Amino acid sequence: MFVRSSIGFLFSLTLCLPLVAQIPQQSQPVKDRAVQPATATSVVPQQRPIRFALRAARIGDRVQQRVGVEMQLKTLITQSGQTAHESDTTMRRQQQRLVEVTAVEGENFKAARVEFPLSRMQVPKELDPESAVADVLAPQPIEGKVYLVTRVDGKLKITDASGELPPVEEYKLVADSLATLGKPNLLARHLLKVQPQVGQRVLVPREIAKSLFGMNDDIGAIKRFELTLSELKAAPAGGFPLAVFMAKIETMPSETSPMEMSVEGKLTMEISTCRIVAAELAGPIGMSSEQQTAEGFFHYGVSGQLRMATSATYR
Repeated sequence: MFVRSSIGFLFSLTLCLPLVAQIPQQSQPVKDRAVQPATATSVVPQQRPIRFALRAARIGDRVQQRVGVEMQLKTLITQSGQTAHESDTTMRRQQQRLVEVTAVEGENFKAARVEFPLSRMQVPKELDPESAVADVLAPQPIEGKVYLVTRVDGKLKITDASGELPPVEEYKLVADSLATLGKPNLLARHLLKVQPQVGQRVLVPREIAKSLFGMNDDIGAIKRFELTLSELKAAPAGGFPLAVFMAKIETMPSETSPMEMSVEGKLTMEISTCRIVAAELAGPIGMSSEQQTAEGFFHYGVSGQLRMATSATYR
């Protein structure tokens, strides 16, 4: 049914979102001297257009990520106007992953070694009645394992550490978590063209937003994705100057999905590389669908709150 598939995809989406701009790609090197990366100790002036830059992928690039997701949902099912089912549920997911680039093609990412020291998920019993660990933040099959990931002709090829094809469930979990790995950084290219100032709102084209977040038709249609550059921060020790954006993402129901959501929060990015170092998003989500059966007219409704936080450390 629509409601279950949409929730499942949304949970997968919240894990791949932080990979945006993690290992940037660019088809051509940045040649304008004014767009070269700033030094690690510089303080960025507040009142001028900010010139973002891309950094080509390099063998040995490493990033450690931590992701936490929580959804609190209220489900209501009515049959011919009468309440047939009502419940409150909580879904959680935690993941840590270590990504190391092992091969590049020109300036672009080609392959990586990915380790999942932690990957746990809590699913309500009603969404997975046969699960022995429902309602528990239980380890997933990929926890503690290493995978070799290659992007070939736009698709991910995944093997285990010995080069063998992993079980289907593991393959899908890894693919969902790394959906944006190695894809072109379209948001970065957009920021390179816009060159926003502090306080400026940037409307991101829907197609870019859809590509960045790996969205498909299960999560509805992008209504709006906007970023407002709120402040600039000096480079942390060993790092690059940072840009802090206030982000807002809205979706609306489509012909193929009843889901809608409106989440907002902060997104912190390195100016000189467009790599995301932290993101916090929260807001309401909801969906509803109707079905006529021999037993009567059913209305399915889900509403609740989504919270997601991620951080990344680059080496």
